[in-house]
Amino acid sequence: MERGLLVSLVILVCSPSRGVSQPIIIQDPGSVTGIEEGEVTVPCSMTGVRPGPVRWYRDTGSGRQYLYSTAPPPNERNDPRVSLVHQYHPTDSSIRIVRLTVSDSGMYYCDKYGGIDVTLIASGSGSRLSVGALPPLIITQDPDPVTGTEEGEVTVPCTLSRVGAAGPVRWYRDTGSGRQYLYSTAPPPSNERNDPRVSRVYPDHLADLSIRIVRLTVNDSGTYYCEKYRGSVETLIASGSGSRLSVREKFRPPVIEGPQRRVLAGNAVALTCRSNGPPGTKFTWKKNNRTVPGEQSNTSSLQTAKEDIRSTVTCETTDPRTQQTLSSEPYSLGASITVKPDVSIEANPESVKVNESVSLTCRARGFYPERVSVSWVQQGGAVEPAAERGENAENEDGTFSRNSVLNVTVTQELSGATVSCRVQIEGLAEPVHKEHTLVETDPKPDPEPPCSSNLFLVSVFLLVKLALLAAINAFLFVLLKLEQRRLKRVDAE
Repeated sequence: MERGLLVSLVILVCSPSRGVSQPIIIQDPGSVTGIEEGEVTVPCSMTGVRPGPVRWYRDTGSGRQYLYSTAPPPNERNDPRVSLVHQYHPTDSSIRIVRLTVSDSGMYYCDKYGGIDVTLIASGSGSRLSVGALPPLIITQDPDPVTGTEEGEVTVPCTLSRVGAAGPVRWYRDTGSGRQYLYSTAPPPSNERNDPRVSRVYPDHLADLSIRIVRLTVNDSGTYYCEKYRGSVETLIASGSGSRLSVREKFRPPVIEGPQRRVLAGNAVALTCRSNGPPGTKFTWKKNNRTVPGEQSNTSSLQTAKEDIRSTVTCETTDPRTQQTLSSEPYSLGASITVKPDVSIEANPESVKVNESVSLTCRARGFYPERVSVSWVQQGGAVEPAAERGENAENEDGTFSRNSVLNVTVTQELSGATVSCRVQIEGLAEPVHKEHTLVETDPKPDPEPPCSSNLFLVSVFLLVKLALLAAINAFLFVLLKLEQRRLKRVDAE
């Protein structure tokens, strides 16, 4: 009733004495209240329609500030948060203010201007706007580490203490120079794009902004920050303390690694089982599908034999967290051992005459691995390149044999010379070699003696002849004396 009387009094006072009525602006004399980050309507209506704009001003106590108009004054511009409640309404010029802040509190005046020169013809009594502050926006992230497994998925939590102002929530990984953009609930910043593996756990929830990451990799490990932005300028208003994500490798089958060099069959070979399992992973070794007793670490020393070139070894690992057991691919012991060849040489024929040829066959038997080098070396270190190397033949036990043939013409210089066949395979420090001595049947002619040698021999011959004659004469003389004595005894008798 009192408000009606006041409006009537304003109409009577403001009415001109002439017949043309002036517009009367009516504003709510009570306070208008709003909440920070919300919106509010500030009313303004008028009686009588006159050409010209309506302009809004705000008085905060320290001065009058322009706010909004359908025709802004020169050098002014409208607050982008303000709009008319009813567009093109002839008498209602109420405004709506969105994304309120505490500093929006104050008196709001609705003024009517008319004429070409835009003269103030009516002004409202003002409406007081009071904007209440919201409690601080708090982002909660799980302080405990979040763990995931390679190729799996994980949820990184983020909740808001209340529904925030308009604006996106964005996710980043790590800070400083290593900070990387990950995901946003609104279009990403310039020159960025969302990780296609990331999505919201609850797309329609206003306060739970947790994300799900799929197809995890070890490189996804890090600290993830959930941040809330406000407005079109996207001002950061809250940030979470971060959630630590640790991505462990997927438990994969182990791999057996052999020694860098082959060992001779009959010796022990050292094997290593490589696994990405956690501490406490259990290891089981098997040879030809039979468990090797006493071998429970990731290394094994296995005694080998010639027959092991066809043996296989596997390593099984058990994850102590899940009790999952995985087995390696079979490892061939033949990749780590060497079987020494038996080497012999056969000559056909066994002996020859000078300038005749002999065929030498080098037989390498029972060697492993297959790759072999057979060479011939003559006495003095000369390598004989003209040999027939031959080809490998596989034996029933998996070893190999090879023959290499060398044809040699035995000259006087080569008579009695040595020819060697050398066989080298991987894993042997020195080649295995076999020697053969070339033999020829023709005697060697005596060389012509020099003149001095002939004289010496003649002298020796003459001396021997003279000594022999002297010995014969002496012998005959003794026989003669003995005969004379015998005759005398006969006569005496």
